[in-house]
Amino acid sequence: MKAALFEKNDALSMVDELRTALQQVEAESIEPKHTASRDAQGFLRADGTAYVAYARREAWRALQELGPAIAEAVALLSHAPMGDGVNVIATDTREHRMGFVWDALKRAAEQSDAWAVRPQVDALGPLELGPFAGGNFVTSAEAPLARKMVGIGQAAEPQQSDALPT
Repeated sequence: MKAALFEKNDALSMVDELRTALQQVEAESIEPKHTASRDAQGFLRADGTAYVAYARREAWRALQELGPAIAEAVALLSHAPMGDGVNVIATDTREHRMGFVWDALKRAAEQSDAWAVRPQVDALGPLELGPFAGGNFVTSAEAPLARKMVGIGQAAEPQQSDALPT
């Protein structure tokens, strides 16, 4: 009977030691997780900025190649009354006349594979965020809460009073 009680006490003691060790590991990992999360957010922003630059470069390249022909066609359209028989009140008649070009370009873009899902750009490489890939970032507000939660079971720290001295 005594041996069973000693084994139980030993097991409970080991559980307490493991629980304390786990709390210590969690407490020590909060700041590195928060720092890594901020770094991942910065990398995500940098990747987004690089993608915007790439997309604009491609747009400028297309405009350089095809822009003069499209511009000439649009300029011609700016003088052509719309033959659809619909009276449209527009603040800029020429802009309305040219609008179908934009509408056609937009419909063509919507048919592109790049419309539904952002394509992988070889020049940028894959976006690897590790444990933060799903956007599970640790915010500045969450870090102190995590520290407080990990501190449960530890001795309470003395708190300062906001009351004015009398």
